[in-house]
Amino acid sequence: MVCALYAVESPSGVWLCAYYGANRSVFDFLPQKGADIEESKLGIAFRSKRFVSKEQYRAEQWEEFKKENFMAYGGHGQ
Repeated sequence: MVCALYAVESPSGVWLCAYYGANRSVFDFLPQKGADIEESKLGIAFRSKRFVSKEQYRAEQWEEFKKENFMAYGGHGQ
């Protein structure tokens, strides 16, 4: 299983996303900086996804999102 956390910038803000699954190849199709995230077109279902406008985004929100959404098997996550 793979756990991946992403902060993807779009023109209007930042998408905070958490992915869990067995298919590592989905990482090849993640949106690039400046792109909108549309799961239906990506073929990826994020476990959690949160949009924060550019005016409201703070680095602390990303850190909090990572703590809330990171999953590790065997106790290796912190």
